Amino acid sequence: MRSTVRGLGHIIPAVIGAVLVLVGIPEGFLKWVLIIAGLFVWLVVDELRLRIKWRIDRNVVEGPFWTYLADRYQKVIPWVREKGWLRESEESGRTTVTLYCIGLILSLYVFGLTITLWGFLMLGCGDPTARSMGQGMPVYRFESGPQKGKSVGGMIGFVLASLSALFILNMIAFHLGSPLFNPRFFLIQFCGALAGSLAELFAGKYDNLAIPLVTGLVMWSLF
Repeated sequence: MRSTVRGLGHIIPAVIGAVLVLVGIPEGFLKWVLIIAGLFVWLVVDELRLRIKWRIDRNVVEGPFWTYLADRYQKVIPWVREKGWLRESEESGRTTVTLYCIGLILSLYVFGLTITLWGFLMLGCGDPTARSMGQGMPVYRFESGPQKGKSVGGMIGFVLASLSALFILNMIAFHLGSPLFNPRFFLIQFCGALAGSLAELFAGKYDNLAIPLVTGLVMWSLF
């Protein structure tokens, strides 16, 4: 359940970005806002957090600035861990947020806003669905190689969840007359979903980076 919550948290930037595009915010402006936001989250969630922990562990919390941050850290981290957003194994190192933000920044810069929104909808909806279906309806489970523990059922779940989320987005865009809708986009999104399911299968702990970049590359080449 906690893994699913973490997975669904990946969809937030894509949903926010899609809503802002649908209401008419200029794509060029929004692209750079999301790039800056991704960089900020990366630096705060991982780089600053690790710096604070380093100071606490070595008892070198000095000055009002670091004292305040250390106090916030000791109150927030147990709550975040309890809610399932931070694993114990991640407390002393970088979390998947780093890979997620790097994937977001690279995808926005290389592929543009539209393809990035599609890719992160696939990551946010497809990845947790693949995990759930892989556990409940694996169909066939791989027993060796980098895809060990993954399943055909998970791949199918990834594709179905991704296309379902994109279908909803397409229908909303169609009714609003948004440029996010174009009939030829369906084939591009389908190919992206297939590529994403393969990336999810082989990427392992790097899926937050691999899925948006692989789906983005495939869809960008067809766009």
